[in-house]
Amino acid sequence: CSMLPLEVVGISIYLMIVFAIGSFETIVDNFYNIFFLSIIIAFAAFGKRAAEVSERQAFLDIIEQKHLRCRAEFELSQVETERGAEVAGPDGESDAQSESKRSSAHTTTRSNRIFDVFEDASCSWTQQIDAIRRLGYAEHWCIEEEEVKLLPNDVLGTGSYGQVLKGIFCGMIVAVKTPHDKLKASHLRRLPALCNELRILRRVRHSGIVTFHGATISPADRRIALVMEFVRGPVLREVLLCGDKELGTFQRYQLMLGVCNALFYLHTRKPHIVH
Repeated sequence: CSMLPLEVVGISIYLMIVFAIGSFETIVDNFYNIFFLSIIIAFAAFGKRAAEVSERQAFLDIIEQKHLRCRAEFELSQVETERGAEVAGPDGESDAQSESKRSSAHTTTRSNRIFDVFEDASCSWTQQIDAIRRLGYAEHWCIEEEEVKLLPNDVLGTGSYGQVLKGIFCGMIVAVKTPHDKLKASHLRRLPALCNELRILRRVRHSGIVTFHGATISPADRRIALVMEFVRGPVLREVLLCGDKELGTFQRYQLMLGVCNALFYLHTRKPHIVH
C-alpha cells in the first residue's frame, strides 16, 4: 500500500501534462494512452505485491520450521537430562533427593557432568580426556585430527599455554589453538582451563566473537586443540598503537561498539559467562 500514492502520482502527472500543457495527439489517443498506462501500472503493482506476499509467506514458513526444530531439540534434551538424573542417583537415596536431582537436571546437563570428571581424583587424565572426546562425538563438535591440516609456518599467535596456527578444515581457513608440546603431568593442571574455554565456545553465537567449529582430542597424546574461525585483518593492538593512519572518530566508535556488544552478549547469558 505504501507504493500506491507513487503509482497514482505517475498517472496524475501524465494527465496534468496532457490537459494542462497540451499534446500533439488527439483526445481519443490520449485516453487510450491513459487507459493502457493505468493497466500497465496496475499489473506491475499487482505483481510486486504478489511477490512480496510470497516472500513473506516463505519467511514465515522458515521461522515455523526453526521453531519446530528448536522445540524438538529442547524436548529431547529434557528427556536426556531426566534420564541422566535417574541413572546418576545413588542406590537407596530418598524420593525427595531423587526428585530434587530431577528438577536440577534442567540446569545441569549431561555434558556438564562429564566435564566434572576433572574433580574426580580417581580417574586418570587419559580417562578424563577420553570422556570429553566421547561427549564431543555425541554433540558433534569433536573433529578427527585427519580432517584438520595444520600450516606450521603460519603462526597467528603464541601464549603461555600454546600457540595459534593457521589450518585448513573442510576447505576453509581456520585458526587452531594447540598446546606447545605434549602435556606432561606437571602441565595437566592447566587442562581444565582449556576445557572450560571449550565449554563456553560451543554455546557462544555472536558476530563479535569468533565461531567455534570444534576440537580435536587425542587421549593418547593428551592433547586438545580448538578449531576456530579465522578472522582476516590486522591485529587490533597494531591498529590502535602502531597504525600508519590515525583512526577517525566513527571508526573508533565502531570498534568500541563491537567490543561492548560482544561483552554485553556474554554478560547476559544464563548462566553468566566469566571471561
